[in-house]
Amino acid sequence: MSVKTMFMEHISNSPFSEHFRNHGIVFNEKNEIDTSIDYFEEIEIRRFTNADITDVVELYKDVFTAEPWNDVWISEEQVEYYLNELVENPVFDGFVVYENSLLLAACFGHKRSWWNGKEFFIDELFVANQMQGKGIGSKLLEYVEKDLLMDDYFRITLLTNKNLPAEEFYLKQGFNIIQNRIIMAKNILKRY
Repeated sequence: MSVKTMFMEHISNSPFSEHFRNHGIVFNEKNEIDTSIDYFEEIEIRRFTNADITDVVELYKDVFTAEPWNDVWISEEQVEYYLNELVENPVFDGFVVYENSLLLAACFGHKRSWWNGKEFFIDELFVANQMQGKGIGSKLLEYVEKDLLMDDYFRITLLTNKNLPAEEFYLKQGFNIIQNRIIMAKNILKRY
């Protein structure tokens, strides 16, 4: 018996096995992690409500002050002010992902009519640092897309930074880089 097999057998038959099951990790009869299980059956994806704002503010600040973003959000009040500007937009729509009472991810955006149909512009999409790379963002985008399709939206649009993990994530989700568009900005006041 290999060390790996002994370890997996020990874990799957120990008191820790309940801990692993509670976190979506299940072992099959070969003492391997069972990948056929839907690990997302415990999460709830739904529309954002104003009751979620405190959780969203805290998560947003945690995510974007960490690597690779390193944004300098001075306070949660500053983040709350920014996010409330998005929420107060008359065409705002938002979605949240919870596991029990813990916020795992959020997507804030706005709907707009365009010459060739309705589109949804993602202003912010973020996943808890410890949950990144586990499929939560993909499930959230899948939910958003299905919701928008029911309302005849034809496109989801967003901006993200080049050469950071977000670019690769969105490419994997089927987003394309639009070659004939550029983003332009003009600083009118030197801040930092």
